[in-house]
Amino acid sequence: MHSQPTPRGHSQVAVQRAILCLTLDAYPLSLTISTLSAEVDQVDVVERAVADLCRVGLLSRSADSISATVAAVHFDLLGL
Repeated sequence: MHSQPTPRGHSQVAVQRAILCLTLDAYPLSLTISTLSAEVDQVDVVERAVADLCRVGLLSRSADSISATVAAVHFDLLGL
């Protein structure tokens, strides 16, 4: 059974999109929750968005280090 992101409405989708864009722009470097929170200005929302994006395989997290996955980068390159 596949994990589904937690539904939290339009604003959560916008935060996920922003975080994914930031991590794709930084690729292959990693970002931290602190860096992402400074951009989005809401730590709890960033934590939820990162967890959801990790759950669906678009982000990878190791402690406080967050990066886009190879799959996310490839999908971005396809321009779909």
